[in-house]
Amino acid sequence: MLSSEKLPHCEGLRLMGSAEALREFHTILHDVNERSAIIHDKEGFFLALAYDVRKAYEGQRTKRKPNRQLLHAGPTLGVDILWPTLLAQARILRASLGFMDSSKRHQAYTYALEAIIEEGLKRDFGDAYESIHEQYLMLSPEHPYLEEAIASRVELYAGWSGAERRRRIVNLLESLDPMYRSLYRYRVNRGDEDVLSPDEWDAGSDLEAETEDRGNPS
Repeated sequence: MLSSEKLPHCEGLRLMGSAEALREFHTILHDVNERSAIIHDKEGFFLALAYDVRKAYEGQRTKRKPNRQLLHAGPTLGVDILWPTLLAQARILRASLGFMDSSKRHQAYTYALEAIIEEGLKRDFGDAYESIHEQYLMLSPEHPYLEEAIASRVELYAGWSGAERRRRIVNLLESLDPMYRSLYRYRVNRGDEDVLSPDEWDAGSDLEAETEDRGNPS
């Protein structure tokens, strides 16, 4: 159904599948996006996963030649997705299914994605898997903050080295808690290491806003 390949430097994973499987997953993602009660921006972050999957099955991203040993096998297609992006999208998908009627197909693809994520996290982060997975499950898609905050965290993650990603991904996921700003000082005073400061993502947000203002002088 779905599979994955490792990306370098703990970037994320390459989501792979046949054109047929990816096309069906794309249909399911659009259905969830349309009917979910917890997705606030219907043209936003979660729908980007459907966009990536569509680009994959259209052959516009990664393309692997068919296995010659398998009759009637087509190429395997894929798309690269950063860890924070995929983790947040997967949690939104799972939480959305808890608020809507869903079919076995919805559940099958969601479980397949979650299995790929678990395998990929173990592969990339080793002993840190348990703490990362625990924090991933604590993401709160029901609160609009996750959709509002994820872009700045993805930008941070993309700019980190592989070592920083391994060391700080748990802290980055923690920062997606809507109460994180209130908890930050407590964490610092307690002496926790690698605590993500709000200044780290606020600076990027401010720079982006300034760029947009210069481009739209209204």
